Amino acid sequence: MDRISGLSDELLVKILSSLPTKASVSTSVLSKRWEFLWMHVAKLEFVNNHYNPGPAIQDFINKNLPLLRASTIEIFRLESNHYNLCSFQAQDVTRWLASTLLHDSPKLKVLNLKVSSSGRFKKYEPVNWNDGQISVPSCLLESLETLEFAEYRGSQEERDFVSFIVKNACRLKSSTIKPCTYIETFSSSESNDD
Repeated sequence: MDRISGLSDELLVKILSSLPTKASVSTSVLSKRWEFLWMHVAKLEFVNNHYNPGPAIQDFINKNLPLLRASTIEIFRLESNHYNLCSFQAQDVTRWLASTLLHDSPKLKVLNLKVSSSGRFKKYEPVNWNDGQISVPSCLLESLETLEFAEYRGSQEERDFVSFIVKNACRLKSSTIKPCTYIETFSSSESNDD
């Protein structure tokens, strides 16, 4: 630990940026100096590959995303691989994108989303991305170069979100939208439950 303590904060942040986000955050308990270093990382990846994680990852993001120095984020990845138990609720994903991430991350270059949703959040009222109420974030005007959206289902909110990004991202070089391949299977299994 002695050699690491001699490194500059800038170098430590670069090292933390190469770690998984959860590992970066866990370094905050090492010492007073490390407590806030993770908040300056340029890459955030929230990946949930556990079948039934409960609210753990959602709570983790809700607790830590607002603490970030979002102005340093260049890469944001949100991935959940669940069809039967959705680990991210639609209203949380929208809040993370609309209020926290897009508006507070002027250097954001890569936005990678893969959020499998079972469609069980019927009480959720979606954000109307194209109604003129949402101001265009500076990251769309100045820095976003890559949009990757997997598990796209074509819901009205997803169409509005993609349209909002494509219409306003002045520096967008690459956009990849991959449809959800699970829709047919999900639909047939849902109808069999009736």
